Amino acid sequence: MNKRLLRAQRKAELEANIDHQRLSLITTTSEWANASRRLDRRWHALKPYRLALLAAGTIVLLPALRHRGPVTRFASKALTTAIAVKRLRSLFNI
Repeated sequence: MNKRLLRAQRKAELEANIDHQRLSLITTTSEWANASRRLDRRWHALKPYRLALLAAGTIVLLPALRHRGPVTRFASKALTTAIAVKRLRSLFNI
């Protein structure tokens, strides 16, 4: 009888934990939807121009693929700058 009582208590605890997790998931989902609403609106505004943007990006990218030297230098400088900024922010706790 004692084992049944312990199992029933454990089951009740687990069910309460599951209910708490469900409620937490529901609130987090609504917060996530509210936070991403601006991005969704902008994405839907740009969606009709997606094909044109892809074509323009391809046209811009072709010369960069033919002459990789400047792109590689720019990428390495950008990466170095990003790492330095990240380290400075962590150093000064910004």
